Amino acid sequence: MKYLHLVWASLFRRKTRTILTLVSIIAAFLLFGLLDAVRTSFNQAGQSANGAQRLQTGSKLSFIQTLPQTLQAQMEALPGVKMVTYANWFGGAYQDPHNQVFSFAVPPSYLDAYPEMSVTAAERKAFNETRTGVLVGEGLMSRFKWKVGDRIPMQSTIFPDKSGSKNWTFDIVGVIHSTDKKSAGFYDQMMLLQWKYFDDTTPYNRGNVGWYVTRVTDVNQADRVAKAIDALSVNSDHETRTLTEQAATAALLQRERAGDGAGRVHLAAAHRRAGGHAHRQRAHSRGEPGQRRHAGAAAGGQGELDARHRTDGAHRRDGGRPARLERDAVEHRGCTGRTLKDETT
Repeated sequence: MKYLHLVWASLFRRKTRTILTLVSIIAAFLLFGLLDAVRTSFNQAGQSANGAQRLQTGSKLSFIQTLPQTLQAQMEALPGVKMVTYANWFGGAYQDPHNQVFSFAVPPSYLDAYPEMSVTAAERKAFNETRTGVLVGEGLMSRFKWKVGDRIPMQSTIFPDKSGSKNWTFDIVGVIHSTDKKSAGFYDQMMLLQWKYFDDTTPYNRGNVGWYVTRVTDVNQADRVAKAIDALSVNSDHETRTLTEQAATAALLQRERAGDGAGRVHLAAAHRRAGGHAHRQRAHSRGEPGQRRHAGAAAGGQGELDARHRTDGAHRRDGGRPARLERDAVEHRGCTGRTLKDETT
């Protein structure tokens, strides 16, 4: 404290320097506060669903994971929920795998969740009654020069039918007209097919859905509804993540840009599940003796492998190089019936 008067005197010895120093310190703290506010705003952007008319619920683990259909009734019982529908990603392509089409398998109630998609009553009835019927956006109709009544071949980049073929055939029964010009670019390029036909035809869906779409009664309560939906499946094997429609659409577009790689992952996982089940069925049909022979052969093969590993370890301890030469000689004799010594003589 005895030097305080000296510090005070030095501060005002050059007033301009002191004022500029104070201004720089104040500016630094001001900039830090503004940038931290921007960071907080970006972190919280999209976390609140308030203001959203529709919510989309998918798997929390991965977008290729499906959800059980039993969730629909539980979601419809939540306060603030007006209606719930669902959809599956089909991954369709026309004529060439690069001609990707936004194609979804949906139930008839899907159109009720999207009043901005206009379909005539007659075309909607035809869609409900035609098993292979599809509704196509008017932009997509113009792009490929389709018309109502055409039968079109489509290739799914993900789902084969029961015969293993990825070639599907659909009948155009109606056209989707967009009443909202802001979203017309998306709906005009969309194709909707019957979820029931999709689920019955492919063996890799088995009654599951890709995601749920929920309409809320009050947009100011959308965030509360989203949290209540995710709470239904917490700590289960199908935990969910509910997003606003804008955030879900952005994820969908990213999936489309990624191509059919995710589809191959999805199909490979389904094949592994189906293959494992088929293998167990074949083992069971062969009976107990066959299972013992399989187990014995596996144990014998593992024994030979363990013995070879022990032998290789001993050879490495004895010098490494002679061990490799001896092993090469043994393998050569097994292939040709002659030893290396016989060939040199």
